[in-house]
Amino acid sequence: MMSEKRECPACHVKLEERSEGYAMGSALTLNRLHADIYTCPECRRIFLYESEGDRMVKCPVCGNMHHAGEKCLFCALNEVQGANAAS
Repeated sequence: MMSEKRECPACHVKLEERSEGYAMGSALTLNRLHADIYTCPECRRIFLYESEGDRMVKCPVCGNMHHAGEKCLFCALNEVQGANAAS
């Protein structure tokens, strides 16, 4: 979680974090954007903030950046493709 308080610019109410490190865009896009999603409990607006660098890690196998809470998608796809080729 973010130590900095996020506030709705319209309501001036503290935003609630709904999702941390949500992957944006196609799963097949290299270095896709990961966003933290916040909502305002008053006006119900949604706010996206780019995930902080410490939540992102570099895959030691392929070098792709991915969220620390998820497996490297490209390595996972390579595993699936390799398994399909072996069958």
